[in-house]
Amino acid sequence: MDNPTVNRNDNLSTGLVKRAALYIGILAFALVLLLFLGAGQASAEDVSGDITVDTTWASDSIINVTGDVNISEGVTLTIEKNVTVMFQGYYAFNVYGNLDIAGAEDNWTVFDRNSSAITTWNGVYFYEGSGGSIAYLSMENVSYPLNYDNTTDGPSMSNVMVSHGDTAIRYAFYSDVRQDIALTISGVEIWDFWAGLYVYNSNGSLDVTLDGVVVNWTSDIGYFWAHAWVEDGRIDMTITGCEFTNSFNGGMNINGDILGDVLVSDTWFSHIGNMVIGSEPLIGPPIVYDFIMEMYGGVSATSFTLDGVIVDNASAGFSYIVGSGDVILTVTDCSFTNVFSDAIVVDGDTVSSIQMTNSEFINVWGTVVTSHAD
Repeated sequence: MDNPTVNRNDNLSTGLVKRAALYIGILAFALVLLLFLGAGQASAEDVSGDITVDTTWASDSIINVTGDVNISEGVTLTIEKNVTVMFQGYYAFNVYGNLDIAGAEDNWTVFDRNSSAITTWNGVYFYEGSGGSIAYLSMENVSYPLNYDNTTDGPSMSNVMVSHGDTAIRYAFYSDVRQDIALTISGVEIWDFWAGLYVYNSNGSLDVTLDGVVVNWTSDIGYFWAHAWVEDGRIDMTITGCEFTNSFNGGMNINGDILGDVLVSDTWFSHIGNMVIGSEPLIGPPIVYDFIMEMYGGVSATSFTLDGVIVDNASAGFSYIVGSGDVILTVTDCSFTNVFSDAIVVDGDTVSSIQMTNSEFINVWGTVVTSHAD
């Protein structure tokens, strides 16, 4: 007769082996499943401090910014498509070298914040000598996305979108020595900021071009100021192919010791000023008449030109005022609809020329053109 104890031990051993095999099989399956689910998912890399050698953040990677990042002079940081840069605190990106961001139309690179840790991150700061190129970049939930500290240096930009913050683009020029600055802002779309653009020269002139810029849902479109300690700071503006919509407080403020040539062409202004924003019409006039563009200078002998400009639903239109000098106004192929004060105001010692060609003014509550010559 078989020994029951031996049989029981044999059965126990066999059961243990089977259970062990089952557990091993389950663990192996779980490991394979985890590997399968994790395939294609990038692990996060923590980054902070100085970048002192050429560096590439590869496609599909995740970068956690855990402190200020400084790209050293002469060094290039390349960020490939579909990279997510996640700021874990109120940190800044300081660029003294080159920043190349090569997003793609179907795989944008994103700079954002960790929403569970912070509400906003600081921004990117460009310094003298910086360069590179940026394409297909989305910067989200950022106080001051693009900042230029006493320089026009910085990357070229195309298809850059910034959203949700304080001031989207800031240029600040300051020096004991006069600086006459010419700069172009292009390739940027701005959404949901208190101010879209801020450009200030404390000692010199400004010649600013906005080319293909889109600004939507802001308190104010922007501020452009030029003053000088000695002689005068002149400001000239060229705005072409832009869209400015849903600015609920006001438009642009342009101010200089000398108000120079201002040209606006092929540009759309919609729902600007102290009025209802969006699709609903205003019921009654606004309390305060905020101009789309309010321009002022001490002296002038130059021109204000509107060519192919479309305005709809604005608190007030354009104001071009100089303390002394002559004003020349030219309006061509323009359309103004639902302007709840004056459409155009020009003021100077003299207004030597007003030319209006192929333009329409519909439901303008004030005057089409108000001219005050001293």
